[in-house]
This record gives sequence, C-alpha cells and structure tokens, in this order.
Amino acid sequence: MHTALGDDLRLYIVTVDRQRECVTFRVEVTSHTLDDVIGLLTSALDRATLGHAQASTLRRPRHRAMT
Repeated sequence: MHTALGDDLRLYIVTVDRQRECVTFRVEVTSHTLDDVIGLLTSALDRATLGHAQASTLRRPRHRAMT
C-alpha cells in the first residue's frame, strides 16, 4: 500500500471477517486525488470491493501576526 500510495498513507483496519476472508479498512492519503487513490487501490487489490469514497480538504489554521 505504501508503495502505491506514498508515505503519507494512513491505513486503519475497521473489521476483519475471518469466515468470509474479508478485511475492511479506511485509507487517508493527502498526496493524491480521490480518482488517483481509487485507481491505485483497484489495480493493486484485484479482488477488492470499493465502498464509500469521499474527498475532503485539509484546512490548516491561519497564523496571525503578533502585534
């Protein structure tokens, strides 16, 4: 996953279903667009099923000048 998505990848395991041999995880990546991430995941994980995907914007606090 890190090779495909980069070092800023955050991967969270949500559930592991041993009976169905299925793992659900959440991925957060800041260096790629949502379309890029979907393409990279579907090419790297050929048996994957994509669930809800959402793009978001990171907002950083403004630094105020000290007076």
